[in-house]
Amino acid sequence: MAPVVPLNIAFVGGGWIVRTVWLPLLREAGARVVAAIDPDPGALAELTALVPGLRTHAALSGAALDGCDVAFICSPNACHVEQALQVLALGLHVVVEKPACFSAAQAERLIAASRAARRALMVTAASSHRGDTAQLLATARAGTLGQVQCIDASWRRRAGIPRPGSWFTDERLAIGGSGADLGWHLLEVALGALDFPLVIDGQSRIIRPAGPATAMAQQHAAWRADSATGAAAIDVDTQLFASLRTATGALVRLTTAWSSAQPADETALTLYGSEGEMRLVCTFGFSPNHSGRHELTLLRDGAAQALPCGEDRMLPYRRFVATMLAHLAAPWRDDSAETQRIERQLRSLGSAMAVLYPQPLALPVAMEAA
Repeated sequence: MAPVVPLNIAFVGGGWIVRTVWLPLLREAGARVVAAIDPDPGALAELTALVPGLRTHAALSGAALDGCDVAFICSPNACHVEQALQVLALGLHVVVEKPACFSAAQAERLIAASRAARRALMVTAASSHRGDTAQLLATARAGTLGQVQCIDASWRRRAGIPRPGSWFTDERLAIGGSGADLGWHLLEVALGALDFPLVIDGQSRIIRPAGPATAMAQQHAAWRADSATGAAAIDVDTQLFASLRTATGALVRLTTAWSSAQPADETALTLYGSEGEMRLVCTFGFSPNHSGRHELTLLRDGAAQALPCGEDRMLPYRRFVATMLAHLAAPWRDDSAETQRIERQLRSLGSAMAVLYPQPLALPVAMEAA
């Protein structure tokens, strides 16, 4: 068998998630990171310190992507769709950081562009690559719980606003706050347990911060090692509550918080089925402010069974990178099971985002330094 030729990767955006997660894991897996695109010279300087010889560009273009196989889009949320479409039109595979889109219509545009270019379209996914969520998903899909009728999904942080004053907290660039950030991860699992149906309706309650901006700036995610940028206003949701009705009839009740009154960060998912329930309590992500609980429980016929769980927090991201590189290295086929799963996932999550953030979306914006 001929050796697999390493893929050449370009990053569009050079923030914390690129430097801390995707860059080291891609290099560890044998991919070559050859280019970075970001209008912020400081972000590019931090990346070139990690990757000597890296080609850097201030704007996305064919010249910037020359010699690349894949563009990994990690720019502000409002840029994702248009940049992904541009990359696909240039004939490259594209991987989009969550949230990939904010409506089913945007998902359809991305899928159509992927099919026209015959290039792979992927969305970053770590939450469903955890060992505990993999058990939860496998149990639901095997029918052990019977028909899943409702899923409660919650991820609430004590103090975890990413970079107050940056694009993360600017509605024009972020579109959404905690629901778009933490909520996408939760829905990746919750909707995945239902095999990614469309969300047909629902309602959401968005909570924006009240009080002095200086006080909210103290609620930033200090563990990210990228400090708040000052006392700028935060005009995205720091908390969100939603109820979503899917095409299968199942409900998904979603709760997210970047900042809350609780003592520690915690994630909880409960699947309610006609023949049983399954509950996961843990903390997704990288925050060290977790509750310390990690429990996976199957409940059937009045009995509770504790299932084994627990693993390195970087492992789900490492698993996603391995899955991603294998998919990108294979010939693209529109009828492959993986392509069809990805398209179903994108439509489902896009339809959910449209319920969480129903206001008219802003026109596409250029990626700005943030």
